[in-house]
Amino acid sequence: MYEQGWDSKIIRILTTLDNIGVAGFFGAKSLGAPDVYKTPYKLSQLGRGHNISGCYRMSKEHGYRMVKGEYEYVAVLDGFSLIISRKFLDENNGFDLNLPPHHMYDNHTCLQSINLGYKNIVISMDAFHHGGMTDCSEDWNVPFNKSKLKIHEEAHYPYFYNYWHPNNVKNGKNQICLPYHVE
Repeated sequence: MYEQGWDSKIIRILTTLDNIGVAGFFGAKSLGAPDVYKTPYKLSQLGRGHNISGCYRMSKEHGYRMVKGEYEYVAVLDGFSLIISRKFLDENNGFDLNLPPHHMYDNHTCLQSINLGYKNIVISMDAFHHGGMTDCSEDWNVPFNKSKLKIHEEAHYPYFYNYWHPNNVKNGKNQICLPYHVE
């Protein structure tokens, strides 16, 4: 974090806006390709689209545009920074803590926020996010006794893929499904 008063800025924005479930500094307007449920499933079908960054010191290689103004509404946020509302996490509101390990927890948390009636935002912040370093440089997978790719694949499919499937809207589990987009 390079911005002076970054904590005060976050508090000001979050107390000014109504109904924010999750906030952060890098996110996307959409999640899931239009053919997300085409088989055979490929990991790319659950990609983020229309990436937005509030981090002015983030490498352009991630394919994003800068946030317009102090904040912008998004569908999902990157796990780099997830500022989660306590109201949203209240155990009585239906938040599902059965999150996949290491991958997709950020997307899952953000979609749950929207599913429960909250909004997600990217906040403009003078900060640095290199991106992907934990996944590339650490042996976080060792305790799972699986390869990083296997854990990544299992977080996508079947868990996340099935959780946000349109059938869960029809069966009353969710109000939203993939693909999902926010204007």
